[in-house]
Amino acid sequence: MMKRNTLAYIFAGLLLASCNSWLDIDPKMQVDRDEVYTSEDGYKDVLSGCYAMLKSDDLYGKTLAWESVEYMAQHWVTGSTGTNYAFRQFNYQDEYVKSVFKNIYSKLYTVIAQANDMLRYMDQQGMEVIHSEKTLMRLKGEALAIRAFCHFELLRIFGEVPTAGATIHVSLPYAEIASEDRVPAYDYQTYTAKVLQDLMEAETLLGESDPVTEYTFAELNDPVKLDMKADDAFRRLKFNYWAVKALKARFYLYTGETELAYNTAMEVINAKVHDEPVLELSIAEDIANRAYTLPSETLLAMHVFELDKKAEVAFEGDNALSAAETRDRLMEDVFHNESSDSRMQLFADQVLTGGGGRVLIVLKKYIQDDSGLGLEGNQSVGAADNFVTMQMVPLVRLAEMYLIAAECAPDLAEANRIMRIYKGNRNIEHQDYISFASMESDILNQYQREFWGEGQMFYAYKRKMSKDIMWSVVPPVEQSYVVPLPDGEF
Repeated sequence: MMKRNTLAYIFAGLLLASCNSWLDIDPKMQVDRDEVYTSEDGYKDVLSGCYAMLKSDDLYGKTLAWESVEYMAQHWVTGSTGTNYAFRQFNYQDEYVKSVFKNIYSKLYTVIAQANDMLRYMDQQGMEVIHSEKTLMRLKGEALAIRAFCHFELLRIFGEVPTAGATIHVSLPYAEIASEDRVPAYDYQTYTAKVLQDLMEAETLLGESDPVTEYTFAELNDPVKLDMKADDAFRRLKFNYWAVKALKARFYLYTGETELAYNTAMEVINAKVHDEPVLELSIAEDIANRAYTLPSETLLAMHVFELDKKAEVAFEGDNALSAAETRDRLMEDVFHNESSDSRMQLFADQVLTGGGGRVLIVLKKYIQDDSGLGLEGNQSVGAADNFVTMQMVPLVRLAEMYLIAAECAPDLAEANRIMRIYKGNRNIEHQDYISFASMESDILNQYQREFWGEGQMFYAYKRKMSKDIMWSVVPPVEQSYVVPLPDGEF
């Protein structure tokens, strides 16, 4: 997968610019890997390279956040022609669609290869240059978490439907070493076991080494006070201990381990440090601060360089993506006429300049406040702090843990209890479920409202092999949920 003597490291992504602000820099150079691994900073640079690739346009900087998979979830209005309509049709033989998924496949496995290369050097000589055992454990745990996350994403896209009755079976490569040899492919059961093994090992390592288990996020914002390196302290939105736990809950839900999914999600919901909650639902505060990606509730995110410019192209002007044909249809079909729902504030009407009175229903989630004033126009908050809070694409949020816990709750009483808390925070009243069928239907609707533009809805449909997708242009079948592997992969 890689050349034997050199490795392309992209030193973009998460370079510390102040005590609590990480800024992007441009990709730098190709360097000799033996030289990279002669210092602790070199290992950290390799991890930064993994993050940088994860937030590229082909992955979570655009395609897997608000583009291709969101068309597949039928979240954007399109005409019956054009390249993106093929995604809505699940036309995986379209040449453009094939090229998009080939890039996704290639980039995810490249991130995995880079993480594996780091893990190999760490096992061989890590303690020679990383003199703190805790630091070594944290870096190794983070690399394993990235490897597990990428493999899980490949499974959600290219893998078989994880429900009983599936007839399409897919073997996928699981890369555990850095090697030029062909990576072996595994069936669903073996592959998922390997994902879980990596998540479990990452959780164990980070549980013994990650500062987030000892300090609150607020405390970690002041690394000088803690006598800690800033890059060690800033764990807030990276693959930290709590993010790995949340990914485990998502994994258990996807693979049908409902009891484990419930228990793990509740661990995240109830997590405390110094008797303070690690995170709390806080949509009203974030929306008031114009932080529409809800950073206060986010467990894992990518800081995307020039997200403001990307958002301008996607969500502003006459060619902006529109979430619905009319606001009334969005209100009726998605929000069921619950006009008080706070999440309605994430959608705005945009009148076309070309006349005719046509209105686009645009998502405000990624539109940035680039005034440099910081949240709420506060002059005391610097532009860099504003960048950290707003230039982000969420990958895992606390809201998802509530929905997982409710769906996998041991009984309806517990599901109702969880949903009363969750919906109350979204400013709507919960009507108690009287059947599991009504619960599943409502929770699927909550995924729709919650994760528009975040690339999650298609996978919610897939794990249920839904026969009906709202606003779909063609009825989904099992083949709709299994993206074919790129040509020539085997």
